[in-house]
Amino acid sequence: LWPRILKFGLPLVPASMAFYLLETSDRWFLALYHGGLAIGVYAVGFKIAMAMNLVVEPFRKACDPIAMKSLNEPDSQGFFSFMARLYLGAGAASIVIITAFSPTLIKWLTIPSYHDAYQVVGVLAWKQILFGFIIFSTLGIYKKEKTSMIAVASGLTAVVNLILQYILVPRYAGMGAALAIAITFLAWNLITLRLSHKLCPINYPWMILF
Repeated sequence: LWPRILKFGLPLVPASMAFYLLETSDRWFLALYHGGLAIGVYAVGFKIAMAMNLVVEPFRKACDPIAMKSLNEPDSQGFFSFMARLYLGAGAASIVIITAFSPTLIKWLTIPSYHDAYQVVGVLAWKQILFGFIIFSTLGIYKKEKTSMIAVASGLTAVVNLILQYILVPRYAGMGAALAIAITFLAWNLITLRLSHKLCPINYPWMILF
């Protein structure tokens, strides 16, 4: 089994390294162009946005093994379509709620220097939801065990992220960093969906999802 295990698992190592770059480069660019206070304000908004993990993480942990098990079942197309719709619908509703309440939450939890952090919460919340959607966008890749495609997609999106951070952070500070990371995770999903669809087409309700 070792050759098959290594062929499947080794490409996920550079993919994980690219993901680390995605998760940290926003702070690096903020430190370079705007200093410590900007990082602090951004970090507060990021922590509030991470409340979206109350939606994302339970879903990922519950759906991931079910999705892997369902890949070869005849009715899997309808199941994945329904779950993708349910996930994005619940996620979008949660983003509206957390964005609406973020100014009040931040005023309760922080000192006035950090009150502007609410501005990035809604954008960063989309990053969390898009991260969870990777379950659906990589199904065909995992089914065909072509994990090298995940490494390629992760590398491409890491480069896209660096370019966006370089363009947006100097001008828009924390909002630029938030926009860059959200756009990057959207690009990551679109690239992996395209690659996955070539290997194993899944008829998602595209217009509803968008």
